[in-house]
This record gives sequence, structure tokens and C-alpha cells, in this order.
Amino acid sequence: MWFRLASSLCTAVVLSGCIKGFDPASKLGGGFLVLAIQVDPPSAHAGERVHASSLWYVPADATAAVDALWILCVPQMGEGPEACMDAAMGQVFGRLGQCRQACESDPDPESCRDDCALTALSDSMCGQGVPAKACVAGFGGRTDVVLPIVADPPPKAYLFLLAAAGADGLSGCADVWVEEIRAGSPAAPTGDCTLSVKSVALVGPGEEDGTNPVIQDVLIAGGASKDASTLTSGTTVDLSVVPAPAQGSYLSWFSDCGDLDHSKTLGSDNRLKPSVVGSCEVDVAVRDGQGGLGFFRVAIAVAQPDS
Repeated sequence: MWFRLASSLCTAVVLSGCIKGFDPASKLGGGFLVLAIQVDPPSAHAGERVHASSLWYVPADATAAVDALWILCVPQMGEGPEACMDAAMGQVFGRLGQCRQACESDPDPESCRDDCALTALSDSMCGQGVPAKACVAGFGGRTDVVLPIVADPPPKAYLFLLAAAGADGLSGCADVWVEEIRAGSPAAPTGDCTLSVKSVALVGPGEEDGTNPVIQDVLIAGGASKDASTLTSGTTVDLSVVPAPAQGSYLSWFSDCGDLDHSKTLGSDNRLKPSVVGSCEVDVAVRDGQGGLGFFRVAIAVAQPDS
């Protein structure tokens, strides 16, 4: 089995030999990275509409926009997420690869690939009568999709996020994804082509939908983020999340501003020592251990210290 999932909660999938927790480095800046995926509600009934959204990091010097594609998979009972990707290889990846080849000589290859992808995948959209095992749920950083009603439903459905940060877009990544899946070789969670997944628990009749934890704000030096003053490079500041995470939850912290004391915390507090000058960000995701997730992004300004 070639998946490594983020504790079955969220996130960057590395094509690997088994299912393990994945903890990306908290210091951003090395390249494009998917940090978290939220599905609301995180557990739902078949036939119910859910909203999926992503938190990703794009370096300030990125030259290409991020293209993203969502795939919904409801595997058969006893199957795991690897069966979903097997189903998607021909349904989605193969068609994207054909678009890349067909548009190589077009005067505007980027627009050509986008138009080709929309046309090629139009009959694979969820709700168009396509097989439930793998259908296209939407495009972009967020989407809404109805969980299909199937006979003998499995305990989980899966939403895959395929994101392309390179100039060739999704079509340019199709062959990369296919080769990695077939070879079972590791793939870095950063780079031009990323493959991420979020599981969605399917609840039975009479059971309630799940709920996601919420981050209302990240306090900087004890004050609300919207009122934060410009920070000074080299000077450590206290960070804290409101509200504090509930028991059994934990926070994942990310920043391209400098060094965080911790990449994960059980409590709400952390510290940041900025090492850049200019604009940067702090991203925080809270996971409740039950499939629920919330995230928050703070934009920060950093100035040079007074001489």
C-alpha cells in the first residue's frame, strides 16, 4: 500500500509503503505546500452535501497560479484509498495527460490545456451518472459535493486534492502522478505537483453529523491579530490561539516569518522569532482527533530592528 495519510485527518499524501502520520516541517518557504484540508461537516450521511476547502502555502516569488482538482471516491466495502487512485488513473489522469500532448503546439498552450481539461473531464463530474468510485468533485481551492448514495456503503469516503503549482498546470502533473502511483515511489509533499487526501466518515441513519473545531483568532503578543503592530526582526513574540484547543486536540503551526518554538502544540501557546523583513504569514490548523479540522491564517509585517 503506497499511501501515507496524515493520521487519517488530513493531508499531504506521500506515495509510500504504508499508512502513517505525516508532519510537514513548520518552516515554510521551500516551495508550494498543501497544509490542511477541511471537509464540513467532517462526517456526514450519504446524499448530504459537504464543503471542502484547503489551506495551502504559495511562495511570494511563485510565477504560476495554482490549479487544483478535487476527486471524490467512495470505495467498495473493504477497499482503501489506493483503490480510488487506481480508478482515477484512467478516468482523470490519462485524460489530463492527453490534453498536455494535444496542446504542446498551440499558440496559447496554458489556455488550451485549461479548456481541454474542462471538456475532457465534463463527463466525469460527480452527479453525471459516472461510477461513484472516482468522480471529479470540482476545481480550485474549495468545492461543494454531494456524497453519493451507494449500496452497502463503506465507513469512509475520500476527497483527493490534486494541486499543480507549475507552469504546465494539472495537465503537466498528470504523468508525474501516474508514474508515482504505478511505481509506488516516494513523492515529496512540496513541489509543482502535490496529491493530498481527506477522509470523510459516512454516518448511519440516526447518527449526527460531525462538527469541526474553530480558530477565531491568533493573538500576537496578547493582542488581536487585526490590531497587531509591525514586528521586529530578531525579536521573539508570543502567539496564542483563541479559543484554546479542546482536550484531545492539537495544533499544527507553520510560518515563513522565521522560527517557531514548536511545530505542534497541545495547548494554545507558541512563540515566533521573525528573521525576515517584509510581509510573511503564520498558519495554524487545529485537529480534534475525530476527523474535525479548522485553520486560520495571519498576515504579519516585519521591520528591521532600529540601529
